[in-house]
Amino acid sequence: MDVKTVEFCGELQGETDACWFVYDGESTVRIPKSLGKDLRMLENRVDCIMQIPEWLARDRGIWP
Repeated sequence: MDVKTVEFCGELQGETDACWFVYDGESTVRIPKSLGKDLRMLENRVDCIMQIPEWLARDRGIWP
């Protein structure tokens, strides 16, 4: 079964071995590296775009 994903954009504020910390304009969201896919840094080298599962986006309050 394919997991439905959404594109998540924000300011990459930090990371650990296990997760990224991304500011979405309202709060800093912890995204486990095991669930984030296709991380791309934008030209400004601060903002990023990644694919995350829709259920995770809902769980973190970043998707309606």
